[in-house]
Amino acid sequence: MAAECEVDECVLYGSVCTGSGQMCVDEDELANGGWFCVCPEPNADKREAMGVAECTVNECEDEGAACAAAGQECVDPSTTTGGDWECRCPAPSADRATGKAAEACTFDECSDAANRKKCLAKEQECVDADWTTGGDWVCRCFAPEEGEQRGGPATCTVDECADHDVCQAVGQVCRDASLALRGDWVCECAPQSGTEGAPMQGAPADCQPPPESECKVSAIAKVCADAGQACTDPNFAVTGDWACACVEPATGATGANAPAACELDECTAECSGCAGGIC
Repeated sequence: MAAECEVDECVLYGSVCTGSGQMCVDEDELANGGWFCVCPEPNADKREAMGVAECTVNECEDEGAACAAAGQECVDPSTTTGGDWECRCPAPSADRATGKAAEACTFDECSDAANRKKCLAKEQECVDADWTTGGDWVCRCFAPEEGEQRGGPATCTVDECADHDVCQAVGQVCRDASLALRGDWVCECAPQSGTEGAPMQGAPADCQPPPESECKVSAIAKVCADAGQACTDPNFAVTGDWACACVEPATGATGANAPAACELDECTAECSGCAGGIC
């Protein structure tokens, strides 16, 4: 009677299985051809007698709900490898996570050429401060200008007086009427300087002391005073318009640069002293 010899065929043929990442199992060492290649988890139920098994499974069929709940896509890169399924963020984000949903789907919206072009067209920079939020990118003005606008070019403003010391250097005040316009800054006479003059754009104003009455000139004042009249100067800004004026009750036209021709009705002035009120 022939002896029954046991042999583990996996010793002989196991490399066929292990070479493909599978396990060799010989369930009946007394029988020839009883060895199998068995797939690793999660496909351990799949096997092939005396050869490499076909181990395929799309893990997203079981795990895809975790991705979908986060608004992401489930992808199984290899249906022959277990535990490699991924949750991938929707484009344009490239974030992903293996075996779970990605914590955050980030994307620099300024990496989009169309967005950058909108800003660069106005010589501004594109900034996306929060890569986890869509639609929050802005066009931002370069210093010293200020301003930013979500989704398109900003209106840039700058106080031009901050860049010019022309006015301050001569004791005047710089004013920029519109921060959105360029070249509109002006120098104005300082209120406390006791001077006045029209504002000057881009240069110091012609600030002069306010004109005084010509009647303050002693020689002019004496002309009227010697005639017992009052000196008048109707427009301090005009030279040579002083005049002598009659003092009531005298009347008469003013005299330009000379005493006026004044007349006095003495009866009007002294009537109250006459008998019966008749002068």
